[in-house]
Amino acid sequence: MKLKNKITKILISGIIFFGIIFLVTGKFTPLKSTSAHHDEFNIIPLDTKDMPFTFNDLAPLKPDYPTDEKGVILYGQQYYHPVEVAQMGLQFLDSFNKTSNQEYLNRSELHAQKLLEKKVESKDAFYFPYEFDFAIHGNKNTMIKAPWYSGMAQGEALSLFTRLYKVTGKKEYQEAAKKTFQSFLYPRGENQPWTVFVDDNGFYWIEEYAGKGEDPVQVLNGYIFGLYGVYDYYLLNKDPASKEVLEKSLATLRHYLPEFRSPGNISFYDLKYKRRSESYHKTHIAQLKMLYKMTGDDYFKTMADNFYNDHH
Repeated sequence: MKLKNKITKILISGIIFFGIIFLVTGKFTPLKSTSAHHDEFNIIPLDTKDMPFTFNDLAPLKPDYPTDEKGVILYGQQYYHPVEVAQMGLQFLDSFNKTSNQEYLNRSELHAQKLLEKKVESKDAFYFPYEFDFAIHGNKNTMIKAPWYSGMAQGEALSLFTRLYKVTGKKEYQEAAKKTFQSFLYPRGENQPWTVFVDDNGFYWIEEYAGKGEDPVQVLNGYIFGLYGVYDYYLLNKDPASKEVLEKSLATLRHYLPEFRSPGNISFYDLKYKRRSESYHKTHIAQLKMLYKMTGDDYFKTMADNFYNDHH
C-alpha cells in the first residue's frame, strides 16, 4: 500500500512539474508525427530579400482583380481562397518592407484578419477552410467537396502571421502563428480537419487537397509552399517542434523527389494522377533551388539541375 501511495505521489509530482513547464514556457506540445522518418538538415537563416514569398513587383494598391468591399481578394467573385488571401497578404507585406508605405502594411493586415475571421479551430490548431467545391485538374470526376483544407494554405498563412508578428510585434499574430503551426503536428486520423499525414512507408506529407474521406493527391509544389511556412516559423523561435517538422518534411522530399521526376520530360505535378504542367515544372525548379539555399544540401541543387535538364 505504501509503495502504491509512493508511485501515485511520483506521478502527481510529474504531472504538476510538466504542467508548470507548460504554463511558463507554452512549449509543452506533443508532436503527434513522431513516427515519421526523420533526417537531420542544416537550416540556414536567409536574408529577408532571399526568402520565399518575395516579389519582383509591388502589390497593386488599385487592384485589377475581384475584391470584397474592404479590398480583400475574392475567388470567383464570391469566395475567399485561403492561398490567394495569404499570398496577397504576403505580397503587401513584402511591398511594405521595400517602401515603408503604411498602406501596404494595412492591406497585409486586412488579409491576415480575413483568414482569422474565417478560421476553424480544432483541438489547439487553426485551419483555414475552402468553402467551395473544387475540381482538381479541372476534372469533375476529381471534385473535392467543401469544406476542405490545404497544407499549402496552412503554410502560407503561417508565413504571413509569422512575418507580421516580426514587423508589428502584435501578440495576436504571434498567437495566430502558434495555432497555425499546431496544425502541422496532427496527422490525418488524429484530427479532423487535417492537412498532413504519414504514409505507409513512414514519411511525413503536407497535403494540398485535404478533404474528408479523400485520398491524398501528393502535390509537389503545394507541399513545398507549405514547408516554407514551417521554415518561417522555425526562424522565429528555433523551437524543437518546428525543426522536427521541417526536417521530416525535407526527409520526405529527399526520398520521393525521383518519383516526381520524368527524365527527359516535364515533371509530375502530383503522384496520384501523375499530371504534367509546364508552368508548375518551372515552379518545381525554382522551389528546389530555394530548398538548396535554405539547407545548403547539394541533393536539392542536383535535383533542380536534373529537372531543368529534363525540360526547359
